[in-house]
Amino acid sequence: MNRYLGYLSFGISIVIYLLTLSGEVTFFDSGELITSSYTFGIAHPPGYPIYIILSHFFNYIPLGSVAFRVSLFSAFCSASTNFITFLIVKELIEKDDFSASLIALISSLIIGFSYTHWSQSVVTEVYSLSTFLIVLTIYLNIKFVKNTDLRLIFLACFFTGIAITAHLTALVLIPIILFSLLYRDRKLLFDIKNFSVGIFFLLLGLSVFLHLPMRAWQREALIWGDPKNLSQFLWVLLRKGYEIEGPERTFSLFIQQMSSFNLIREFSVLFVFFGILGFLAGFRKYFYFTVITSIVLLVLNVGVVLYGNPIPENIFLLESFHTPGYVMFAIFSSFGIYFFSKLMSRLFKNNILVLLVISITSISYLLYFNYTKNDWSNYHIARDYGKNVLKSCDRNSALFTWGDSGAFPLWYLQRVEKYRDDVVLLHTPHLDAYWYWNEKDKINLVDKRNIRLMFETNEGPEWMVRFLVRQLVFKMPVHLDYSTKYSVSLPGMFFIPDGIVYTYSETPRLSNYNLFDSYVIRGLKDFDELKDLDTEKAVSIYGYSLFDNGLNLISNNKKEEGKELIKKAVDLMPQLKFQAIGVLGENLK
Repeated sequence: MNRYLGYLSFGISIVIYLLTLSGEVTFFDSGELITSSYTFGIAHPPGYPIYIILSHFFNYIPLGSVAFRVSLFSAFCSASTNFITFLIVKELIEKDDFSASLIALISSLIIGFSYTHWSQSVVTEVYSLSTFLIVLTIYLNIKFVKNTDLRLIFLACFFTGIAITAHLTALVLIPIILFSLLYRDRKLLFDIKNFSVGIFFLLLGLSVFLHLPMRAWQREALIWGDPKNLSQFLWVLLRKGYEIEGPERTFSLFIQQMSSFNLIREFSVLFVFFGILGFLAGFRKYFYFTVITSIVLLVLNVGVVLYGNPIPENIFLLESFHTPGYVMFAIFSSFGIYFFSKLMSRLFKNNILVLLVISITSISYLLYFNYTKNDWSNYHIARDYGKNVLKSCDRNSALFTWGDSGAFPLWYLQRVEKYRDDVVLLHTPHLDAYWYWNEKDKINLVDKRNIRLMFETNEGPEWMVRFLVRQLVFKMPVHLDYSTKYSVSLPGMFFIPDGIVYTYSETPRLSNYNLFDSYVIRGLKDFDELKDLDTEKAVSIYGYSLFDNGLNLISNNKKEEGKELIKKAVDLMPQLKFQAIGVLGENLK
C-alpha cells in the first residue's frame, strides 16, 4: 500500500490543478509560449527548446482550447515534481513503513499547494518543467550517494543538460553533481574517464539547443531571434537581448530583492514553523541533503538576485526562480510535521493517528490558504483584452504594440485562433532588430532601403515609430496600442482614441467611441482576484482609454456623451475622480 501513496500524490495534485487550470491565454509569457508551442517554433531567448518540443505534443490532446492543452502540460510537470518529491523523502527517511510514506506524501502536497509552484502549474510557463527536471536530477544524485552507481550520475549529467535547455537556472545542478561525487568518494571526482563520460552526457542533453537553428528556417512558425547563423544562435542562447545595466547595488536594495524569497507567502506561518523545526531536528541526520539545499538556496536565491540585480518594480520577476528552493523547504516542513507528531504522540499515545490528524489539518489549511489566489479557471481578461484591441483596428491595418503583455495575447489570437490576422502587428521594442523584419507578414511591408535607413540612423524607438508611420499611412490605416501611445512621444502627429487603440489621422476628428459597446469584458470588477500586475494594468488601460475617448467627445461638442464615458472611467478606476472633476468642473454623481 505504501507505494500507492506516491501515485496518490500525483493524483491529488493533478485533480486540484485541473480544477484551477486556466483554459485561456493569460498575460506575461503565456501567449508567446503557446504560440511557439503550437507552431513548433522558438520562444524568447534562450529559446526554451525542450519546453517547446514537449509541450507541442500536448497540442494534439483533443480537449479544450490550445491554450488549455499547453497549460495542461504545466499541470502535468508540476504533479510529476510532487511525485518526485515523494520519492526523495522516501529515499532520505530510509524506511518503508506507513508513517514514512505518509510523510513523503505530506511533503509532496506541501510543495504542490504552495503559492508559486501552484501558480506555475495552472498557466502556460516554463518554470513547471524546469522545476521538475531540477528536482528529478537531485533525486538521481541522492540515489547515487546511497549506492554509488555511476550510471545514475551519468543520467544526472544528461538530465542536467536537458534541464538547462528548459531554463538556465538549472546550472545549479552542476555544483550539486560535483558535491555528490566528492561526498561519496573524492576519487570519483578526479577520475578522467568518469569526467569525460559525464561531459559527454551533459553535451548530449544540451544538444536539444539544436532545435533553434533547425526550426529557424520555418516561415509559418514563431521564430524569435532568427538563429540561422552562429552569431544569431549565440544571441538567442546567451540572451543578448536582455543585457540591461541594473541599478546601483546597495544593501537596502539587496534586502528588497531578497524579499522575493517569501516563505510566509508560499506556505503560511504554520509551515514556516514546521520547516524550521524540521531543519533543526534533522540537519545532522540529513547532512548531505542539507548541503544540497544550501547549494540550491545560494545559487537560485542569492545568486540569481546578485546576477539579475532587478530594479524594485521588477523584483516580482525573481519569484518563480525560487521554486526549487521551496521544494527543499517543503521537505524540511514534512520532517517538522513528523517530529512534532512524535512529540504530540507522547500525550495521545497513537503516533499514526496523531500524524494523520496533523497532516490532514495542515494540508487542508494550506489548500484553503492558496486556492483562491491560484484559481484561474474563470480567467478571461487577457484574451478579452487581446480580442478587443484587434477588433478596434481597421481591416488590413497596422498596429504598433509595446510590452510583452501588450503583444503576446495578440500573437496567440492571430497565429493560433486565426482571429484578425489581417492586422500587421509591429512590436515596437523589436523594430531595430534585423531578424524581426524577416517574419512572413513584415518581409515586404516596408521597402528594404527604408529599413536599412532606419537601422543606420538608429535614433531610438520614437524616431522609428514616426518614420514607419510615415511609410505606412499611404498603404493602410495605422494604430497604436495604449502602451505605445504613452511610451513614445510623437509631436505633430494626431492619434485619435478609438476605443482602446489610437488611430493616426491627418487632422483631429471624433473618436469612434461606440467600439466600447462591442467589447467583451469579463472579470474586471473582481479586484480581489486580479492574478498579476499586467491584469491590473489592463484595468488601467480600459479606464484611461474611456477617459481619453470622453475628452475627445467633449472637445468635439459632445459633452453629455463624453461625460458618460468619463463617469464609466471613474467607476472602473476611482483614482481618476479628481481628474474627472477638473475636466468637467463639477462633482460626479
